[in-house]
Amino acid sequence: MNHRWELLADINLVGAVTISDLCPWLVWVFFVPGDGIIYFLSRYQATATFLEITPGTYGNWATGLMSSAAWLIGAYCALLVTVAIISAIFETVPEAPGNS
Repeated sequence: MNHRWELLADINLVGAVTISDLCPWLVWVFFVPGDGIIYFLSRYQATATFLEITPGTYGNWATGLMSSAAWLIGAYCALLVTVAIISAIFETVPEAPGNS
């Protein structure tokens, strides 16, 4: 298994969990979508060879772009779902008596 998929509590390997582990955790979480795409593509040898995917491909600028796109699409979908739920709630609330 690739070490990229193991989230360590002491991610900066100083021997204890400290506040300085927070930034590397956020970076790790940010790159998960792009690294997941690279991992999926690397499972197919012909594709990996054509795209020149190596272990050094994880966490680089290309996976950063893929992760950014994935997070933006995810945020947009979450916004759409939230708006749909709020719309459904307020459309089904009965109107107060006397308000015409």
